[in-house]
Amino acid sequence: MRIYLHYNMKLTIYESLTVRILLRDAIEEYEKRIKLFNGDTDKDMDYFVYYNLRIEELQKILLKL
Repeated sequence: MRIYLHYNMKLTIYESLTVRILLRDAIEEYEKRIKLFNGDTDKDMDYFVYYNLRIEELQKILLKL
């Protein structure tokens, strides 16, 4: 899921709530994927790092809304 928000953009309350829900859903999905990969192999560790970075990025966006 990719969401591009421009800082000059003004969102309505409905749009803001919709984006927040989408972001929280994406964060929950990434957290579920992290639980699937238990880190037994190097490939699993790569997924773990990737999903953690994505979660941090989405949380930063969520805080800016």
